[in-house]
Amino acid sequence: MKNIKHCIVCDKTFNRPYGISSKNKYWKRRKFCSVKCKHLWGKPEKVCPICEKKFRSWRYQNHIYCSKLCGNRSRPNRGGKIEIVCRRCGKKFIPTARGIHGRNYKYCSVICSGLDKSKKFHWNWKGGISKNHRRETKEYKEWRLNVYRRDYFTCQDCKKHCNQKNIVAHHLKCWDKFPELRYEVKNGITLCRHCHKIRHKN
Repeated sequence: MKNIKHCIVCDKTFNRPYGISSKNKYWKRRKFCSVKCKHLWGKPEKVCPICEKKFRSWRYQNHIYCSKLCGNRSRPNRGGKIEIVCRRCGKKFIPTARGIHGRNYKYCSVICSGLDKSKKFHWNWKGGISKNHRRETKEYKEWRLNVYRRDYFTCQDCKKHCNQKNIVAHHLKCWDKFPELRYEVKNGITLCRHCHKIRHKN
């Protein structure tokens, strides 16, 4: 059996060439029946993920794509066009360029990106509870402006004229304990932020 070997690629048997000893180093190392099988073993068959075409490349090269064209198609910043499914609406879209720091886009538009990170989809969502929800109502804004106009935009403690950033409308009677007086102009007073902090401390 020293004169017969099996090819590791095609599993075909081949005989020792005439004139070569069974102790010859060339014969001991030989694993292929032909040069073709030797090249096939060095170049295994792969499938291109872009065009799904079968191709062969050397083992040490680690090629993923069959050509440079398919390689560029996988990269949007090099003119490639790949369909991506939007994480929010499920719509298929082709990004024009790669995202920040080399990451691909996940959303088809800025609207989908915002919706996926707002309200119940946001990690810090607490069921719509807001500390300053009263300041967003139309009634509160009207009450605050009426208090400012009555006091001529002047702090009633230090008598200093206040700008828009340094002015506060303070409730004389507490917001929580007297709900019927919340929007009464008589229950409000204009203060600067410094005097407002002193009032709450006392």
